[in-house]
This record gives sequence, C-alpha cells and structure tokens, in this order.
Amino acid sequence: MDGGDRAGYKQISKNVDAVIITSTMGAASATIAWGGFEVISSAAAVTIITAPGITNSSLLTTAPTLPKGTFIGGGNITEVKLSANSTGHKIMAYEKVVL
Repeated sequence: MDGGDRAGYKQISKNVDAVIITSTMGAASATIAWGGFEVISSAAAVTIITAPGITNSSLLTTAPTLPKGTFIGGGNITEVKLSANSTGHKIMAYEKVVL
C-alpha cells in the first residue's frame, strides 16, 4: 500500500463531485458550494465569481481568457458565469476537492 489505497480503492484524480459549466448556460449557481473550478476547453473567460470565502470575490473577473488547465480554488464558490461573447468555453466546477 502506498498511502493512496483504501480497502482496494485508489483515488487517481483530485475531483470527487463536479459539474460542467458552459458559456451557453448563463450563470451557474451551486447547490453545494464549489471548492474550485478548472478550465477544460481550450480557453474560458469568466465574468462573475461569487465566493463568500474569498475576500473581494465580487470584483473577480478575467478580462483575458484563461488557458486550458487553469485551476481557481477558493472556499464556498457559489456562482460562476462564463462570458457569452465567446462560444465553446467550458469549465469543470468541483464540489469536493481532494488535494
């Protein structure tokens, strides 16, 4: 056992529960606060992040697009909105994150 094994189960990724958010969805609100999100398309522009666990979260936007693989983590992210100006943008929001 290498420390990652638990009764025959080995977790091989950092996400446990997640939801995909696309630019055509408008704003997506969490039923359970997200612990972070990751860009899974080639790029994504975020226009709104609401996260009571992050000071000044209402001011967070990304004017330039974030490249694929960018991860933004923070406690209690309750809303994320992607820019509707660009199509095909997708992010994966994690409800539970295991580091």
